[in-house]
Amino acid sequence: MSKQTRKSQAQQQTLPFSGREASNMASGPSPLTLETLIIELEKSRKSTTAELTASMTAALAPINSALESIAATVAKHTSTISEMETTLSTHSDNITSLEQVVVELRSKLTSLTEEHGALQATVEDLVSRSKRQNLRVIGLPEDVEDEVKRLTPFLSIRDGITFGSVLPRELI
Repeated sequence: MSKQTRKSQAQQQTLPFSGREASNMASGPSPLTLETLIIELEKSRKSTTAELTASMTAALAPINSALESIAATVAKHTSTISEMETTLSTHSDNITSLEQVVVELRSKLTSLTEEHGALQATVEDLVSRSKRQNLRVIGLPEDVEDEVKRLTPFLSIRDGITFGSVLPRELI
């Protein structure tokens, strides 16, 4: 059957109604056909869809506002986390460079400690050598040059010490 034939048959068919619907239809201009029924059902679907959409929108409004609040909080936290990651990266780089400086300073400290030990040993050796070449006279005041002149021949004879090579010429 062709489409046109089906359409014309649908227009010719009438559906029986009972009660109030039948009386409403009787007062109307034309009997209810399949095409009219489809139009009426489509109108009903559209109005029901609009009512359901309005009801759902009203019911979902608090959920939407809560979701917007959550989205704003998530965006704020994302920003904070990004800033913290940047700061953490900077601090990590600073710690790495400071660790390198500490390693360098420890190396220098080790070498300076070794050098200090060597210099201290050298100083002790020089002090010991200096003490071996000095004669310590106890009990004489510092400003008694005449007394030293009188003791020089006595000490030279007694101990075999030649003060001429140790003492300055003006004190002998």
